[in-house]
Amino acid sequence: MWLVGGAGMLGSAVTAALSRAGLDFVSTDIELDITDSRSVNGFAQDHAFTHFINCAAYTNVDGAESEPERAMAVNARGPENLARAAGVVGASLLHISTDFVFSGEASRPYREDDPCSPVNAYGRSKLEGERSLLALARTARPASCGLFIVRTSWLFGENGPSFVGTMLSLVCSQERLQVVIDQTGRPTYCTDLAAAVLDLLGLGNPAEGSTQLRALSPPSGIYHFANAGETTRYDFALGVLEAARRAGFPVRTTKIDPALTSAFPRPAARPAFSVLSTERIESALGRVPRHWRETLDDYLANARKA
Repeated sequence: MWLVGGAGMLGSAVTAALSRAGLDFVSTDIELDITDSRSVNGFAQDHAFTHFINCAAYTNVDGAESEPERAMAVNARGPENLARAAGVVGASLLHISTDFVFSGEASRPYREDDPCSPVNAYGRSKLEGERSLLALARTARPASCGLFIVRTSWLFGENGPSFVGTMLSLVCSQERLQVVIDQTGRPTYCTDLAAAVLDLLGLGNPAEGSTQLRALSPPSGIYHFANAGETTRYDFALGVLEAARRAGFPVRTTKIDPALTSAFPRPAARPAFSVLSTERIESALGRVPRHWRETLDDYLANARKA
């Protein structure tokens, strides 16, 4: 198995999940350039991979506005190279995508087949990556090779920068904060997404002492995964503050004020509403994701150990 982007925030969580499951895998990060098709093909053909898990991405949303070519190379051409290589060696591919492929103008949670219309360069690059993979699936990949695109939202974890990490630092250092209230989504804990990724591929929890993989059962295609609970950035911040107090962190913040996105000008626009419907993956895996409030307690317990 090949874990691409294994040193990142999500990649670290997938690494831990694969290790817990006792599965053999090879992890790469920036030392292997996925935008270089020769490097990707050579590495894939040197190993007997059965699965590729792609956690690599250009994730600097604001940076993509000034580096759209770089974002497009990593988020579109890179996944296409991986998909072609996976098809040659007969491996399944799971690729991580984003809620930012949507415009944010919906009034109900986005389903997998809803029209995409990103509002920034990052979202456009991720959408182009999706389109490349789906085109290859129709024309250039063996039917036996699974292809999964998992869109997620508001990702946070212990091994990388995130909204939760930023808020934890701020509530422990500042007495009063402002957080936007006009952005709505569903937070996602990397540990929970990693578990869903393995289960979607049929890799999770093999028999003790065995590295045999379960038969792949869910059909290929696009899935959404996020923790339960629709929320605003403001209410998410309040949740972090409350959880930090429960966990005994040295909280200094006494007040968080709501603000509009316009009060914090950024190079890239953000979708105002990017809530993902997770009904399809719930049906495929037979379970409902945990509420994001519950995951905060795990995150803070791990943050305290670090």
